[in-house]
Amino acid sequence: MKHRTLAGFLIAIIALLVLSQSAMVVPQGDVGVVLRFQKMVRGNLVPGLHFKWPFLDHPVYLGAGWIVLDGKSENGGLEKITANDGRPLQLGYMLLWRITDIAAFCTRSPGCDESQGAYVINQAALPLLKHAFATHSFDDALTASQDKVLHGFVPALNQQLKGVGVTVRSARVTELNLTDTSEDIVYTRMRSAQSAEAAKLRAEGKAAADRIKAEADQQRAQIMAQGRIQAQKVRGDADAEAAKIYAQAARADRTFFQFYLGLQAYRRLMQHGNNVVVLGPDSQLLQYLKGTAGH
Repeated sequence: MKHRTLAGFLIAIIALLVLSQSAMVVPQGDVGVVLRFQKMVRGNLVPGLHFKWPFLDHPVYLGAGWIVLDGKSENGGLEKITANDGRPLQLGYMLLWRITDIAAFCTRSPGCDESQGAYVINQAALPLLKHAFATHSFDDALTASQDKVLHGFVPALNQQLKGVGVTVRSARVTELNLTDTSEDIVYTRMRSAQSAEAAKLRAEGKAAADRIKAEADQQRAQIMAQGRIQAQKVRGDADAEAAKIYAQAARADRTFFQFYLGLQAYRRLMQHGNNVVVLGPDSQLLQYLKGTAGH
């Protein structure tokens, strides 16, 4: 009795094991594939319960929708690319793709594996991406829109992937960084541009200063010339007025005026200590001095 119970228990376990190996459940959002010795025997299984040969068949579940390929993850970091002027950049990108032909996909991707499919797509995309950026200059690659740089990239990539069983919908640049060498180039260019701008400003400032100085010198010369003219005019007017006064004085008392003029002449002579004045006996000054001494 015990042997029968043990045999029944073993049979039940084996039956459950066979049953578990015979069933597969395709999740929502996936497509089921059955492989036998790494070859597809059934594909396009919709979500739900399906049966397969136990121990011989291996189930694979593939995404039924769009799948994201991250270039940074596939390449182990940012990909180094070169602009058409030889300057290096670092590129990060994402591709949106899906499986459109299960049979072709499982034939080209060992084990019907999505990661293998992503590898195939990425290997086809890299040369096209490098070529796309190689047709643009360093500055244009940094400033141009993605649509301009990646124009025609997706159709060309899908043409390369014909027969792989996949379709790429879109491609987007997620990162575009300068390498250390590129940063040095940019900083050098910025310094040169700033130095040129500073030199330009200095030259413009010097020109403005020279212009202001020239204008100031010209104004100074004009003011001084006008001052000299005005001074000469005033001096001339003063001399004329003095002459007029002298003439009036001379007319009023000619003898006294002549005497006054003589005194002025003696005064100018006596201002210099080394001068010797010799007076004759009939000199008016001498007569005047004698008269003064008598008083």
